[in-house]
Amino acid sequence: MFDWLVDVARRANLLERTEYSEYLDFLIEVFKAIAQSDASSEVVYSLFKANQDKLNDNLILVLRELITAAFEQEETEQKQNLAEIVFKFSSLIHQFPLSIRTNNVEIAISCYQVILQYYLREVYPYEWARIHNNLANAYCTRIKGDRAENLETAINYYQESLKVRTFETYPDDWAMTQGNLAVAYRMRIRGKQAENLEIAISLTKKYLKYILWKHILMNGQGYKIILLMLTVLESKGSKPKT
Repeated sequence: MFDWLVDVARRANLLERTEYSEYLDFLIEVFKAIAQSDASSEVVYSLFKANQDKLNDNLILVLRELITAAFEQEETEQKQNLAEIVFKFSSLIHQFPLSIRTNNVEIAISCYQVILQYYLREVYPYEWARIHNNLANAYCTRIKGDRAENLETAINYYQESLKVRTFETYPDDWAMTQGNLAVAYRMRIRGKQAENLEIAISLTKKYLKYILWKHILMNGQGYKIILLMLTVLESKGSKPKT
């Protein structure tokens, strides 16, 4: 499983650069572990922990070249399996608590970006939107670059995701992304603080109203707490801080 990536690397001339061979071996080992363990964080994180020296810019370079070459050369089924594994790898590395946090986020961003070559919106709208939501999450936590610009990028990615994650098509995902976008606006540096707060409150109310509706529909409990939260938000919305 995934040994075929060695042939891809050979055709892409990656094997000629001996300094990259250990990164290639590491990636294949991790991809196998993700597939065999159903993306168990315990299993995969043990590999990350033992190879923290490889979680760096060289890994990003090898990963980008390898995955791009695989998408260009291989059969559809292999590409689909690889895209799914790389997505899981992205989520796991983004949440990995050890190593250099800056590198982990950059690796996650690169992974999400490279698999968008496969997950085109017109073919895989659900996956495309999910990746954009996760890219936004990564940019919200990004350490490299300008903080204000990173948050603007995150907001744009969330808004792109919502073009597919509509209330009518994917209500749960729509609500989640509304909540994520609210957090991004709450942290936003550009623009007027009061306006950003108003937008954040409006988005949060959309999210909470959906959760309330869902709880009532399912005869669940907890809707009184949500109603109280909405009341508090209404109060804050009438007198924004400046």
